[in-house]
Amino acid sequence: MSSNPIKAVEGVMIRIKEQGKVIDLDYDGAICQQPGSLWWGTAVGFRAMQAAAQALSQDDLWSRDNLYIVSGHPGPGVKDTIDYVTGAASRERYNVVVAEGCGMQCNSKMKYEWWVSDGERTANINLRPDFVPREFYELTDRLETNETTDRKSTRPNSSHITNSY
Repeated sequence: MSSNPIKAVEGVMIRIKEQGKVIDLDYDGAICQQPGSLWWGTAVGFRAMQAAAQALSQDDLWSRDNLYIVSGHPGPGVKDTIDYVTGAASRERYNVVVAEGCGMQCNSKMKYEWWVSDGERTANINLRPDFVPREFYELTDRLETNETTDRKSTRPNSSHITNSY
């Protein structure tokens, strides 16, 4: 049981200290930081930092001051959200380890794994292996190819179309 009276995570709120001051960060703030369609990465990054907050706040609320993060996920939405919570990327205390074949792109080779260290302890955060549906990876793996579907095209050849009215 934690002796810390301040909860690191409550609902969609994460609390973290910076130079001794407690900062409340909510999911809405994270999503407002993201341009366009990075909502998936924002959600994943925020959830990962909720887990890190709980793991590193056993005796005292975790602090931005000494955090260092290694990410197995190259996505910009994830990185920006982790920086929103921890400030690690802005302080050049964030490193991405790219899996072989990932190429800093969203595909089945990327990892949903983070190591968050406060200098004394390191929390290893992972998503469940089945968290991301297989179909998502099938689609993302085709993004960098000319293949748009896993089935033969069902689109009719226009030279064989007969219009009847």
